[in-house]
Amino acid sequence: MYASYGCMLLKGAYKEILSPPSIKKRAEYNYLDKSGLDVDTSSPIYYEAKRMSLPIVIVANDTSDFWMKNDDFLFAIKKPEGFQMEITELGITLNLLYEGLVTGELVKQNGVFLARYQLNVLEKDPASRIYKREPLVLKYKQTDYPWNRDTHARSACLVNNSMAVIDKQLHAIHYVSLANGLLKSSYLNDSVVGFSITADKVGNIFASAMAGGTSKLRGTLIVNGVNSFYDVDIVNIGQVRIDYLAAYGDFSKTGILAGAALFENIIAIWMVEGGVILDPQAPLVIEGVRNNVAAAATDLYWIDENKIIISGQNAWADIIKINWGSPENSMCYSLPSASLPGAGGGCGFFVKEQMYIALASDRFGSIAIYKIDSFYYATKVANVISDWDAPNAAVHLSIQAEVKDNYVDIFVWVPNNGMAVYRFNP
Repeated sequence: MYASYGCMLLKGAYKEILSPPSIKKRAEYNYLDKSGLDVDTSSPIYYEAKRMSLPIVIVANDTSDFWMKNDDFLFAIKKPEGFQMEITELGITLNLLYEGLVTGELVKQNGVFLARYQLNVLEKDPASRIYKREPLVLKYKQTDYPWNRDTHARSACLVNNSMAVIDKQLHAIHYVSLANGLLKSSYLNDSVVGFSITADKVGNIFASAMAGGTSKLRGTLIVNGVNSFYDVDIVNIGQVRIDYLAAYGDFSKTGILAGAALFENIIAIWMVEGGVILDPQAPLVIEGVRNNVAAAATDLYWIDENKIIISGQNAWADIIKINWGSPENSMCYSLPSASLPGAGGGCGFFVKEQMYIALASDRFGSIAIYKIDSFYYATKVANVISDWDAPNAAVHLSIQAEVKDNYVDIFVWVPNNGMAVYRFNP
């Protein structure tokens, strides 16, 4: 605004702009025969329009310059469709409607004219603000995990505001704080045989030792704190190995457990109901739909109930769109526009209906984030190169995403190195 109109915001404007808008009242009902209120706690939060009175000043060289800038400024802001105000210092662009200008004073100071005003505006949709931010910013890195050595802690997942890390040496699950990366607690149990770990939407866990043998479902299912150990020969997939499994749904009600084989074009899917894996020896097997098969660190992640992403060392990632009615007709969309990874590991998420994929770029914690269009074409939108260099023989990263309104926190667990957390601003 200064370059065009000599206009600057004065003290107090930032407070007006940064004050959060009021939220719209939630739906509620006051029953006479029960205490309190019944309140809608599931619908998204929406905001009221926001009126602001912004103190501004127009700086001019003389009276002629002042009137020229004043007229141009008023012409720009009085348009019926509104105007945009870009505030470079804050990295914010506001979409505003003009509601009036209250004249303050016009003074000459140090050879220039200063005209002070109160600019009254309406931000009809506070959610329309445009924020200029770095796309991927490091929040913190933490390495103080004495048990994260060699490949003992090669897999992690989000569980109830913690990163749950499996430890095959100590037969433990370590719970790490998402806020600062510090260890909160550890769960030790001999039944936690430890290779990979996955959790459903409500925090139930499957701790897997699938790499301990071929053609087996081997691991511990923990549902509502109750352990069930499985060591079952799978009869319908041949001699294959499945590394990193993925959970979806709610194991205590209806959930899904799935994995993808190394070397072979196979996806295995188990249904879980009431805390029990159904037909553990005979999962649903989908053959021949993957375009890329990794030789190490095959990782599977549920994007939603119908789509999974499969990644692995030195193999293009695949998005599989499952046809539950006819699994053999499931669709595969390879992501050759994404970089060929040096390790397995990835996740998928949506921000306002837009799909994104985060993938490992190497075994040391470098990641890249891709925007996925309606044709499943991947465009890289952000990446970060890790400076960790401790050997990671697991050739796998655990990458998890926590979507928070307009931004996403990305958690990266790197075996034998530590945990890095990034803020992704789409």
